[in-house]
Amino acid sequence: LERSLALYTHFNETDSIPILLLNCGTAYRAMGNYGAAEKSYHRALEIWRKEGNLSWQAILLNNLGFLYHNILGEYEKANLSLQEGLACANRCRYLQTEALLFISMGELYAELDEIDGAHQSYAQADAIAQEIDDRFLCNHLMLAKVALSLLERDIKQAESLLGELYPFIIASHSQYNLGLWSLQRGRLDLIKGEAHDAIDALAEAERCFTEDGRELETLWSRVWLAAALSSAGEAQAEEKFKVLLTGRGPASHALVATIRLARPWLGRLRADPTLGRLAGPLFHQADQLDARLPALRRSLRRLPQAVTLSAPRLIIQSLGWTKVTANGRVAEWPTQSVRELFFFFLASHKPLNKEQVAEALWPDTEDPERLKQRFKNELYRLRRTVGHETILLDGELYRFNRTLDYDYDLDDFETYLAQVRSARTDEERIENYEKAMQLVKGPYLADIGATWAILDRERIQQIFLEAALHLTELLLKRNDVNGTLKVCQRALELDPASEPFHQMAMRAHAARGDRASIA
Repeated sequence: LERSLALYTHFNETDSIPILLLNCGTAYRAMGNYGAAEKSYHRALEIWRKEGNLSWQAILLNNLGFLYHNILGEYEKANLSLQEGLACANRCRYLQTEALLFISMGELYAELDEIDGAHQSYAQADAIAQEIDDRFLCNHLMLAKVALSLLERDIKQAESLLGELYPFIIASHSQYNLGLWSLQRGRLDLIKGEAHDAIDALAEAERCFTEDGRELETLWSRVWLAAALSSAGEAQAEEKFKVLLTGRGPASHALVATIRLARPWLGRLRADPTLGRLAGPLFHQADQLDARLPALRRSLRRLPQAVTLSAPRLIIQSLGWTKVTANGRVAEWPTQSVRELFFFFLASHKPLNKEQVAEALWPDTEDPERLKQRFKNELYRLRRTVGHETILLDGELYRFNRTLDYDYDLDDFETYLAQVRSARTDEERIENYEKAMQLVKGPYLADIGATWAILDRERIQQIFLEAALHLTELLLKRNDVNGTLKVCQRALELDPASEPFHQMAMRAHAARGDRASIA
């Protein structure tokens, strides 16, 4: 492939160059040379974007999404690549690639425990596969559905799908396909508690992937084989797992993500004094990935998706009148004091003891026993309203549980403003500024009058006004006078005495020669 690419480049065969770059990238990926794969994919993508070739863009973006998701662990980049690929495939009606992209998106959702999104993505792919009657697509989709069934511990569904799929896998005469089937068969046997059957299936998967030269898939099979051997009490488990600890690097995310799923069967290896010490960092990273999932799902919900994602357990509104929705129901606070306690914990980025809470919220309560009793009662009511796990206790310190699956408008506001700073074009900056502005329904914690809230309110309002001013400058630069005036009006509703927005409004009126409005 590299020789062919060099020849096509020498003769300036522009139609063939990006195709060779794509194929080289795929070969690099299979061999484990992930940096070269990413570079090769991006070179091809740049050419096809300039040419406006939607069908090839869709294929390449699916490959790039796989690389970012399964190997590099860059979930947001994976999501953006797959969403862009879906848009390209849909515009040119390239149905097979559109279905493959939906499958890739479903696999991404599944890894992030976004089960509803995974089911919807596979349903979209299924409709296309039935329409075009593509066997390769059907096989790929059924394997993805098996993996999702295993995540949901739906043994009956997984068994049925694997049985239905087996004849087609054999008919394909593909070591790779047989390896994928055997991998899922072994995982199913492990869940059923049939460890020795799992060992046979996973050893077969490892053999297939090794013979086919598949670096990533071989790694997957070895993690699960070590888990099966450990579950069966086999001595070879330690040696099999030690192999995974040597030569790590480019595929370290894939290793961590697989260990995260296999943890229930790796407990004996983790507890082993010698192996546990060597593998401790890996298990710790797997635990950390688990803790990051809610935040990763939050980042997905900030972006347009091709399917409807499941609602978070908590939805928190603070930019305006406060509102908290817990499990689909608006929280009804028993007292204003309980609501204030919730938002005080939420606003604090460090754990707090009872005395710190009391000093900020109940300065008039001096008796230690009364203070202790009040804190206990208020915290009990808070947890009863929005969930016991919302506020965690570490020793004598209390904190809001940021590993919960929640959406918080202030976090989203700050994220969009951060994305402005990394944006490459004015269009991207305007888009992120506008998303941030839309979240602001009024002053921060408008219905909480405590001193701590007032200080934060002034700080956040200043951030909003600065962002709004930058947005008006960008809008006026592209002659969007109406948009500029709308932002000025919103800013002046918050701060009627803000001179920069009066000036900006006058500039906008002047841009269309409206002297009366200037006056």
